[in-house]
Amino acid sequence: MWRGMANASRQSATARGSNSLPPLHAGLEENAMPTNATERPDAPAVFRGVPTYFRACCAEARGGLGYDHPGWHLAIHVDGMVEWNEPEERDAKLDELRELLDRADDEGVLAWLRREFPSCMRLVPRRRQRQFLRGVYRAHDDGRVI
Repeated sequence: MWRGMANASRQSATARGSNSLPPLHAGLEENAMPTNATERPDAPAVFRGVPTYFRACCAEARGGLGYDHPGWHLAIHVDGMVEWNEPEERDAKLDELRELLDRADDEGVLAWLRREFPSCMRLVPRRRQRQFLRGVYRAHDDGRVI
C-alpha cells in the first residue's frame, strides 16, 4: 500500500532515531535536470512560457479592452524575462530592442518579440499587432522598457 513520501521519510527518520525529516532535495543532486539555459549552454536562450499576467491581459483584450494593454505589460517586464546564456548576450538582446524602439521600427520590434517570446506572441492576433505595438511604445516612452 502506498503511504506517500512524507510517511516514508518519517518512517526512515524514526528508524534512524531522529525526529527530523531529511531535506526535500536529498539525493536529487546527481540526477537533477537542468532548469535554465545557463545550465545547458547548447540550449537556445528563448523564453518558452507565457506568464500568467500576460495570459490574463490577452483574455481581457479579447473581451474588448484592446491589445495595447498586453503590449505595455510585456514591454515593462521584458528585461526580466529575456533568456540568455551569458550576461553579454542579455545586454546585446536588450540593446537591440532598445535601438528598434528608438527607431520606431515596427516590423523589427515585432520580429524581436516573436523571436524572444514566441509563445506570448502567438496569443496576439496578427490583425491586432499594431494595437499591441502602441502599448509597447507607450511603455518605452514612459521609460519603463529596459
